[in-house]
Amino acid sequence: MNFAGIHKLGLIFVCENNGYAISVPQSRQMAIQDLADRAAGYGFPGVVVDGNDVLACYEVTRQAVERARRGEGPTLIEAKTYRFTAHSSDDDDKRYRQPDEVATWRQKDPIQRYARYLREAGTLTDAAEDAITERVNQQVDEATDYAEQAPDPTPDDLTTFVYKQEPQA
Repeated sequence: MNFAGIHKLGLIFVCENNGYAISVPQSRQMAIQDLADRAAGYGFPGVVVDGNDVLACYEVTRQAVERARRGEGPTLIEAKTYRFTAHSSDDDDKRYRQPDEVATWRQKDPIQRYARYLREAGTLTDAAEDAITERVNQQVDEATDYAEQAPDPTPDDLTTFVYKQEPQA
């Protein structure tokens, strides 16, 4: 971020902040409320957005893109959202999150929230939503099958795309 700020690079940094550093609340990890405040130290704006509001995310991203295209440098977008499930299969999130906290955030689910907005606007019908859901589920199933059937990587793959690859003669 420092390099991008110094050189006014047209970059957009997005931090999807779910309020936790694995199993520790953000308030125990940093003394500031908004991670976006850190952008000021690099000489560019930081913006906080409701990460569960699709239209708000679109708007701040659109503004950041316009800013970058005008040559005004980078922007840090902090999208405040929530992680509904455990951090990993080894994480028991019931040890550090109360069921009512999760339930409160479930009411703000961005997919359901946007679907509700589209229904109220008369844009989304039940039939269209069912078709979208079926198509997405099929794509996820196909991608999962593909990944599960793919061969394990070889040790030579460990550094692929990590270091510069010399052209093969």
